[in-house]
Amino acid sequence: MSTATRLLYYQNVMQVDSGQLSAYIISESNLIEERHQLCNLLERNEGRALGLAGGFAPTGELAMLAIADASMIIIIKFELNLKKRKGNEHDERPGVTPAGKVDNTAAARKFLTQNLLRRTTGFLYAFNIAPIALALSQTLDLRIANAIDIQCAGSTIRAPLATIKQAIGDLHDVYDVNINEVFRNDTIIDHLPAAKNGTTSLALRAWIAHYISQLSTMEDRFAQVPPVDTFRLSDEVLEFLAKSSKDSFQLEQKKPIEVTRQFTTSIDQENNHIDARADRYPNKVRKGQNQACRSRVHAVP
Repeated sequence: MSTATRLLYYQNVMQVDSGQLSAYIISESNLIEERHQLCNLLERNEGRALGLAGGFAPTGELAMLAIADASMIIIIKFELNLKKRKGNEHDERPGVTPAGKVDNTAAARKFLTQNLLRRTTGFLYAFNIAPIALALSQTLDLRIANAIDIQCAGSTIRAPLATIKQAIGDLHDVYDVNINEVFRNDTIIDHLPAAKNGTTSLALRAWIAHYISQLSTMEDRFAQVPPVDTFRLSDEVLEFLAKSSKDSFQLEQKKPIEVTRQFTTSIDQENNHIDARADRYPNKVRKGQNQACRSRVHAVP
């Protein structure tokens, strides 16, 4: 009996008939037994591009990895043991895998390396590949090659929406609000159901990455982007970069998602201009592509 969870999607990020998208969530410990879906995806795309996206635990570990082509998305769910190790309360790295799953986990990671992460032909395309590549190393002790950062081939503004709109041009409309929502947060909240825990956005990010990789308008741009290959990095360099990336992620998560400010104002009636100055700047808002500012003006009697 299959242990994979199947989900069906219709993308709502651009005006293109992509048909129904099938997604399969497969636990890492069951990947070898359930590998037929991933094998089908890899075999029919041998030598061709695949889309990639990562979903992260709130503490920065790679919780899920999505692989997509035009109609299918495979999501590998990594079984993270985030309990702090006894005797080292400050060590938040994933703990030791339970004994019964050691062999399955090792086999699954070897399979991913040989068939996906170190493909000899065909590139892997992702938005902002660096955090994914570094989390693969720190969380799972895996490396990746032939990976292209889509945002390096876009405009000078690395926002996903700007990159997508530049790539698509006037081929068809894109839905800005929906794209911003898909890329707003790459965190996976494991205790919530799949429809609300970030899995849907993860799947669509991978699908969008594959879609953009197929556009002929991007061919020359992608050819100028150096592929990411962490196999070429020494253990020391990769460990340093991975730790720095995770620390940055954790600090970012501690920032507030909303702040309130009061402004003192003065009116220049001659130039029809209002000058507003904030009272203080003690906090920075968390980075994101879907930020908004709401103003409330109190009338003075």
